[in-house]
Amino acid sequence: MRRWPGATVTAWLAAAVLVTACSADGTSSGDAGAATTGTGGAGGDSTGTGGAGGDSCGGCPPGYDCIDGQCECLSPYQICAGECVSLTSDERHCGGCGHVCPEAEVCVGGACAMKLFWGDDPVDLAIDATHLYWIVAGWEEEFEGVPFYEGAAAYRVEKGMAAFESIYEDWSCRPTRMGVDATHVYFGCRAEQLFGWGDCVRRVETDGSTWLELAGGATSLALDDDNVYSGDVGAVWSTPKAGGEKTALLTGLEGYALSIVATATHVYVTTGYALIRYSKADQSSLTIADGAMGLVVDEASLYWTTLDSVRMAPIAGGDPTVLASGQQLARYVAKDDGYVYWGDLGEYAYRDGLSYTQGGSLWKVPIAGGEAEQLVSGLPDLRSLIVDEARIYWLAGAVYSMSK
Repeated sequence: MRRWPGATVTAWLAAAVLVTACSADGTSSGDAGAATTGTGGAGGDSTGTGGAGGDSCGGCPPGYDCIDGQCECLSPYQICAGECVSLTSDERHCGGCGHVCPEAEVCVGGACAMKLFWGDDPVDLAIDATHLYWIVAGWEEEFEGVPFYEGAAAYRVEKGMAAFESIYEDWSCRPTRMGVDATHVYFGCRAEQLFGWGDCVRRVETDGSTWLELAGGATSLALDDDNVYSGDVGAVWSTPKAGGEKTALLTGLEGYALSIVATATHVYVTTGYALIRYSKADQSSLTIADGAMGLVVDEASLYWTTLDSVRMAPIAGGDPTVLASGQQLARYVAKDDGYVYWGDLGEYAYRDGLSYTQGGSLWKVPIAGGEAEQLVSGLPDLRSLIVDEARIYWLAGAVYSMSK
């Protein structure tokens, strides 16, 4: 296992962009496919090492290890009510002895949460007033030696409910990043080598009835009233929501466009190397910070992550304030009226030639300043984070939701 060195930003950015197809002219449309339904279960996690203990111990109870002939409850386990349990995964002792998770919730990283969906590699989240949406990349298949992804789909679930529905299914496109407005879901679409099609953006009715392909990129996405803004390696484009040619806004960027936020007057882009502001009025651009990764914007301020910190600055200009430091791989960021929330990816590692992260965590800090609080720990492959008035939603091998 190797801890990710902060200096090697280029390699991290290349691995962090999800590889996810569209027709070359970007104009074809069709049915999204018949909707299917399912129900997410609690899927509780078991706890304890359950070691046999060896001859010297004669067998230890679940959770205990045999040490020098004695059964011992070792960290990260802890004795609660006479049992050796994991405070990060035991629904009866979640985050502390005697803290019982509500029915239909699981204990994940020491916090009680609803597990809404799992499997098929969920990669991003979006939210509107009534529903939570997510996209999944599916699984890799191969045809005559050329890889492609099968099972790519988009889903939604009504807030506060467990039954989800599929609103889009396709074997020709690997989704990446997504957004939603009052009528449509949009997501970046990574080209399939099998067909030789180009990257684009797909627009799907929120009820899954029809879809349309729009020209654009695949690694990041944002919306305003009229346009979709999408990015990829070295560039950011604007495409009318109704369809049409894409227009290059920024080119020659160093690295990938990781995050895009569109306001009424500007488009903000992070690349891992910089935070860039693009003016819609005069098409000028300005680098306003270095090393930015995740980004969220409100009427007054910009909030962003770097590899090791969370920062904010006035949207009108001014020196940044460090809200939190000492992070490992701070990436995703969200906010409400009182707090900034972020996801730290944890450690970066390899398995079977593929890159992934482990030991991720979720945090919050008051916007006005103060101590950062860890909310969830030990998350594998953290991918996305959003919040609404009442709940926090994230992806970590599954779709989770927890009360603030």
